Amino acid sequence: MEFFCPEEMALNQQDRDWVKLTVGESLRTHSRGRMERVKSWSPLGSVVAIALFVLLQWGQYVEFRTHTGDRLDSIEAGLRVLQAAQIPGKVLKELVNLPPKKFALNLPALRKVAEQPIKEVQAEPVALTEITKRLRSTDQASQEYWPTVLQFLSFASTVKSDPRVPPRSAPAISIYELFKRPSNIPPGSAWARKLPPMSETVYLFDSVPEDTVVRNFHFVRCRIIFTSTPIPMENVTFEDCVFDFPGTEVPNNYLQRAGEALLANTNIQNVTITAL
Repeated sequence: MEFFCPEEMALNQQDRDWVKLTVGESLRTHSRGRMERVKSWSPLGSVVAIALFVLLQWGQYVEFRTHTGDRLDSIEAGLRVLQAAQIPGKVLKELVNLPPKKFALNLPALRKVAEQPIKEVQAEPVALTEITKRLRSTDQASQEYWPTVLQFLSFASTVKSDPRVPPRSAPAISIYELFKRPSNIPPGSAWARKLPPMSETVYLFDSVPEDTVVRNFHFVRCRIIFTSTPIPMENVTFEDCVFDFPGTEVPNNYLQRAGEALLANTNIQNVTITAL
């Protein structure tokens, strides 16, 4: 076995000069190759390269602007909720002119406006009609949608109501009374139903006898108080009536269907529910 000493393996001056020359030439050749490739792009290649760079940077810019814009829209929506209690009329006018996406984001502000006294809002009928149309085309999946719709329907029907509609403090008659069989009439016997006044009365839609449908009724200048209890209806007309709903954050399916049926009518002063 042979062993080599480091001194024997060291490069002499001539070898070192050769290595230096070879490495330098290799680097120059590599650099010239890269430059030739860059030159070969011109002019079409350069345009494509620049275009790709711009597109990549533009995508990041658009994404940044989108996220920033969404955050600003959310901040503005939050501010409108605060302003709705102070200047509800101004906020309502702003809501009418918002694009659909921003309108959906401002449902809490609309709900807050609808909670204010009518005299402070001074809502124009044309504005209420426009809001009704916008609500019909807004995504119902939003958590704020149904509470806002029900509050708005109560507000809009009150704004447009006849002064003869009784106030909330007036005594209410349960809708059950319209169908209750008198105690002195045996089951199965014919009896004449004595109806209470169908106008200028407060009706509480709380319950009806089993298998009963409120059918072909015409309420005029009444206050209708909905509850979470489903009341089947067919061909029921409400003329110059005010609608009150329970202030729940999660209205049940019946209240949602009732709100949808009322919202489908362009004129809240003359509403017909064909089936509910």
